[in-house]
Amino acid sequence: MASNAPLADRKIVLLRSGANSKIFVDSATAAGATVLCRPLQTYTAIKSGLDQLTSDRISEFDWIIFTSATSVRFFATNTNGLLVAKQKQIGAVGASTQAALNKLGISKIITPP
Repeated sequence: MASNAPLADRKIVLLRSGANSKIFVDSATAAGATVLCRPLQTYTAIKSGLDQLTSDRISEFDWIIFTSATSVRFFATNTNGLLVAKQKQIGAVGASTQAALNKLGISKIITPP
């Protein structure tokens, strides 16, 4: 069956979990594609790194730079440093990382262009 949809009859494999790719999958499907999600990685917190991020330790630093929304989530849920972080200079790589920080009430963020 022929279609004028931009991605009609296209098959796409997306190397990301379905939970993290809903917007893409919905958009591609609406444009006529068939999408298969096959994640290649999982995200888990590294306990040894989290154990070192006590509020006393975090207070020694001038900046905290987050490189992903996942790192924001792990930091917020696995450390006691969120209140200290709000008093530091915060850097965020990417709009989704900045949005994750905003949801935690951190709004003074430097994001590279």
